[in-house]
Amino acid sequence: MRGQVRMGERPAEAAGGGGVDRGLTMGKRTKVVAIGIVLMVAVGAVWVAIAGRFADAREQARATSCLSNVKALGLAMLMYSRDHDDQLPPRDDWECRLAPRAKGALIYDCPSTSGDDARYWHQVHVDGVRWSRFRLGFACSAEVAGQAVSGFEERGTTPMLWDATPDGEPAFRHGGQASVVYLDAHAARVEVGTRLGGR
Repeated sequence: MRGQVRMGERPAEAAGGGGVDRGLTMGKRTKVVAIGIVLMVAVGAVWVAIAGRFADAREQARATSCLSNVKALGLAMLMYSRDHDDQLPPRDDWECRLAPRAKGALIYDCPSTSGDDARYWHQVHVDGVRWSRFRLGFACSAEVAGQAVSGFEERGTTPMLWDATPDGEPAFRHGGQASVVYLDAHAARVEVGTRLGGR
């Protein structure tokens, strides 16, 4: 009979439910937990891959911005020379001399520099603009500073400004590359070991 429980029979079997096997239930739970762990690991791996791509894209954007900044500074150097009888600014204060032609303080910095990786300089007034303290992530070549542009025959291979450490040495911040602007105003990235001339 349907409503009665016989000896040795479980209530679910008596009700016609076919019964629940505890061993099978534990096996299903183990499988569900294992699938959950596998899914968590897979989601984690996807997240790490996406985060890595975002980091790569962010560094690529910084490198592009750095190249743009050094190119703009190179153009400012050449504008300065046109206004000063073909002479480039002197090395000891090229930053100050370019300020009227620069597009603000941020142009003097490589976006990948940190506080310890750049030197700072102060400028009180430049043509009525007050700039207090900001990072300088580039160095000017001692070989071209204060010289006449027309005195250089190989302008396309003569570095003018580059990504630099606080002591003026080339800084290869962008995946082993540094941004450089040459005397003909073209900018490029160069590999570690490239000689960039005197600082």
